[in-house]
This record gives sequence, structure tokens and C-alpha cells, in this order.
Amino acid sequence: MMKFNKVLLVDDDEISNFINTQVLMDINLADDIMVAMNGQEALELLRESYETDDTFGRPELIFLDLNMPIMDGFSFLQACEFCKNGNIKVVVLSSSTNSKDMEAAQRFPQVKYYLNKPLTADKVEQALAAFSSN
Repeated sequence: MMKFNKVLLVDDDEISNFINTQVLMDINLADDIMVAMNGQEALELLRESYETDDTFGRPELIFLDLNMPIMDGFSFLQACEFCKNGNIKVVVLSSSTNSKDMEAAQRFPQVKYYLNKPLTADKVEQALAAFSSN
């Protein structure tokens, strides 16, 4: 399985973040797992890493929820210039099974995969296999 320096979880649910962090740690996906509670917080973390030129501080992979207060996942994807260069891969991790949400998310080129909650080791492997083959 691929391993990353940093992974960013973006979800407003603290319990989901706790569980997802444990899943990612159990499969040793990353050296560091960061958490943001909404899209705005995630953008601020990314801006800070770019402004300080902290390449090690930048996540290489983001698991992004769509339905969050303050800034939802779609607004984050529209606003995140850092994600558009292809250096950061985005996996949508949502409870939404609405096909319109799935289609809308996949219109963003930075979105490499769409997963439904809950996150599991098998789902992570599916996502990594799908976008590593592209």
C-alpha cells in the first residue's frame, strides 16, 4: 500500500475524524494525519503550509466530506487553488449516496475517488488502487 507523509481529514464530525484517524493509523497510510473541521479550516492549513514553503507540512492526500457548516466540500474544491495543480489528491468521503452529489464531485479534476462512509481499510485500498492506476 502507498504511504504518504501527511493526510488531511476534512469533516465536521469529531467522532468520524477520530474513527477515520484510527483506520488510517492502523493501515499505516501516513506519517502524520491532520484534521480540519470544515473547508475553511482546511484552506487555512494549506495556505499556511504554502506561505511558509513547508513542503513536508502539506498533505498529499485529502479525505473530504461534502456536507459541513462554514464551508462545505464543494466550496472547498472550488476555492482550493492548491489542490488544482495535481499535487494533492482528493478522495471525497461522504454519507451522501445521491448520484447528483457523486457526479458533481467527480467534475472536479482533483477528486480522484468517491467513497461512502464509513471509512474502512478496504475502501482506502480501493481508492488508492483506482487513482494510482491513472
